[in-house]
Amino acid sequence: MQEKQFDTDIVVIGSGFGGSVAALRFSEAGHSVIVIERGDWICRENFEPDFDAFWNPRRHRFGMNELRQRGRNIIPWLGAAVGGGSHVYAGTLKRRDTFSGFPGAIQLAEMQEFYSRAEEVLDAQRYPDYPPYSDVRATQLLYSIADQLEETCGDLLEEWGPINLGISFAPPGAEPGSEFVNKHGARQRYSDPREQSLLGGDIGTKNSLDRNYLFLAQKLGAEVHALCSADRITPLDGGGFRVDLSRYRKEPALLRRFLRNWIPFLVRPRDEKLQVTCRRLVLC
Repeated sequence: MQEKQFDTDIVVIGSGFGGSVAALRFSEAGHSVIVIERGDWICRENFEPDFDAFWNPRRHRFGMNELRQRGRNIIPWLGAAVGGGSHVYAGTLKRRDTFSGFPGAIQLAEMQEFYSRAEEVLDAQRYPDYPPYSDVRATQLLYSIADQLEETCGDLLEEWGPINLGISFAPPGAEPGSEFVNKHGARQRYSDPREQSLLGGDIGTKNSLDRNYLFLAQKLGAEVHALCSADRITPLDGGGFRVDLSRYRKEPALLRRFLRNWIPFLVRPRDEKLQVTCRRLVLC
């Protein structure tokens, strides 16, 4: 019997922490990989700290930030971009002290190896204790408050202090904010404490997944399809899957962008419909 032909071995839907790691590991194992990501590639040149910073493709907004309310008190902050949540999280890479309540196969001692592997790829660093980083007033205040709490109510205070961060800081002698090539070969920028980092100031300084895991997967042949949303998944007879996709089109015409943004019911979306088949499907 002739073997069924597929477009690729593996389709990974989502390029956040789970999807990017899966894409690299499957690529390292010799499989052909396609990564599907609804968001766009992120760079400082295409970021605007306004409503376009949020994800709302119906209004022609393709920003990396999405807020979804879950119940009364939970509002997750999601990343819609190549690299997913690695663009919008705080950059903290803290190890868990216990895995109590997890499945029995997950034990603290066994996890140390995987923590170390992830920290190596993400180039985990501690916050610098030299200028200009040590001169940041907010950092000085936090450390002084922690010292006071330890003196007054140390029995109630958990362990505190510097933790690993997925952020690139300029070494002594280098200029914060300047460009460099990271150890994987991707271009980045050193963190600059003079810039705000909540909305876009840390683009390129955070060790986001498009500059490590995904970058390495692409070097091994993985394809990343940005601005593609998975609409339907269909299991195929005899094995494998078909994924129906919509590829968002950014409108080049200013008038059409304005209409789709502010009067969307007057403009029909011109999103392209695509299909891809695979042997195995990874939902991330």
